Amino acid sequence: MYGTIMRGSVRPEDRAALVAAIEAGESVAVPGFLGSRLLIPDERADEVWLAVFFTDKAAYERNAADPGQHARYVAMRGWMTGDPEWVDGGWVGLGPEGG
Repeated sequence: MYGTIMRGSVRPEDRAALVAAIEAGESVAVPGFLGSRLLIPDERADEVWLAVFFTDKAAYERNAADPGQHARYVAMRGWMTGDPEWVDGGWVGLGPEGG
């Protein structure tokens, strides 16, 4: 499994709109896309963390190069106060659900 973690900054009053923009992207059929999870930190009202999962690196890279994905990113980015930070890499399952 391969994917990314995104850390973004958002004004608290814009967080619901950002979440809606991210959710809209979830309904698009993307080959190799397994899903994502959004973390809204308890003590950081101006941050969101998004984990995205793909079957493999090739599927992730195809999606990243797709113009449709860029359009979805632009919609999401419009609600952020700055460019998000991204960390890409392989996911390793741990524990009862991940092993």
